[in-house]
Amino acid sequence: MRLQREPMSDRPELLHGEYNRIGSAECDNRNAGCGVSVITYATVDIRSLATAFLMWLPGISGDERPDALSRAVEARSSIRSALISGTQRTPQHFTGVRSFDAMAAGGEYGWTFGVTPGSESPTGADGLPSDQYPGTFAIGEYTWAVRPGDIQSDAWPSNERPLIDVRTLGLTASPVSGDAHDVVWRGHRQRMAPARRYDARRDGAVHIVRAADGEVVTTWRIDANKGWNPVGVTLEMAGEVIAESRVELHQFGENWFPSRAEYFRKGYMSGREAAEVLEIHSAVFNDPSLPEFLTPGDIGVDVGHTILLRRVGQTESFGWDGRELVPSQEFNTRLVSGEVVLGRRFLENAARLTAMDRAWRESRRSAPQPTTVSLSEWERYTLDFIARHGLSEEQRQVALRVLRRCQDEAAQVARGISGKLKTLDDEERAARSLPETVRSSKLVLLAQHRTKLLAPVESIFETRLKPGLEKIPTRAQKLAAEAARSRRP
Repeated sequence: MRLQREPMSDRPELLHGEYNRIGSAECDNRNAGCGVSVITYATVDIRSLATAFLMWLPGISGDERPDALSRAVEARSSIRSALISGTQRTPQHFTGVRSFDAMAAGGEYGWTFGVTPGSESPTGADGLPSDQYPGTFAIGEYTWAVRPGDIQSDAWPSNERPLIDVRTLGLTASPVSGDAHDVVWRGHRQRMAPARRYDARRDGAVHIVRAADGEVVTTWRIDANKGWNPVGVTLEMAGEVIAESRVELHQFGENWFPSRAEYFRKGYMSGREAAEVLEIHSAVFNDPSLPEFLTPGDIGVDVGHTILLRRVGQTESFGWDGRELVPSQEFNTRLVSGEVVLGRRFLENAARLTAMDRAWRESRRSAPQPTTVSLSEWERYTLDFIARHGLSEEQRQVALRVLRRCQDEAAQVARGISGKLKTLDDEERAARSLPETVRSSKLVLLAQHRTKLLAPVESIFETRLKPGLEKIPTRAQKLAAEAARSRRP
């Protein structure tokens, strides 16, 4: 699997990873993702007419692409490379603020999100920041999610998980995947829609461009004095505004670019408040120090890195050999034969994870060992609870019903993850044939993954079974059980 670029999907996607299908043939304007603000376009239109500053531009009405919109596309397309830092707030999905660094180089780009600015990043058991989000990058034909310092990452075909190019920030009413040409000229075309029709007019230095794709109408307000960048974009469907972006511009070096972008959606607070806000604190464009293109190595993927390639309905494990993804079994064979040599960065990360695991195991030797909860142990716990509290036959039947409900719930969860557990079993068998330098750290990662998969089952014991049983005994029975326990030697 060599890296190659594929045309980006024409499915839009929000920066935080959810698809936003505004204006596509699939769009349902009742969907919460399809929504937004309400006021800008009509307010500007009426005010401009009333003050006589609004002028129609001669010759720009029909299917000819307006000059102002072409200039906006050219301005963003001239950004060959970029390094941008800022913060993101998405109250539609969670409270708080995330910091981010966005990078673009040629046809590759990506985002790395971090913790709230000013707060410390706690360290997890693997020595990595426990609240560090994986960096997500569009490189070659895949979208990669890579966590700094790790030796295993995820990837998806880019058409199944399209990513936003930061260079298109503020060009559309809602974030859409693709480059500047794609997101503007492709727009929100509907199947069987008539040819796009344009109208262009001016309000002083602001050029107002309107593009109609059937019932879908996009309106840009482009400031000629600020590098031909939009200061606002609205998206209407059947005469109703369903999405809007509002932008504040700043000159970073020679380039004008948004310093703040607000996205409104009809489905969030009826468009009265921004569903997503990005603020740019620093930006560098086309600097000689920036790379001309990005590779997996630039984002932390070294030879030996395990990549879980996730397609719809299936997940496959690959190894990265420095040029392409190789099926894990073949990669392991080439590794043992010496055809593949593990990368220095991979070995350093593997050694750190192995040391962390060794230290963790040493600390556990003197600590009380928790019992691993299985369904049979749940039964033993329940029967012991019944005996300790001297429950009556009626209470005993209630306790057994609580147990059966929890067992049924756990079995349902287990069925849902059976495929993933089988994949883990296969990966553990393959990992045992790896060289000692990487075997231990690989098995540690797989064990951590298994623990996470089984966490919902363990949670049923702690949050369902134990509290459910505690509700059954009377106060006198609880006191008697406690007194009997305190008398034990």
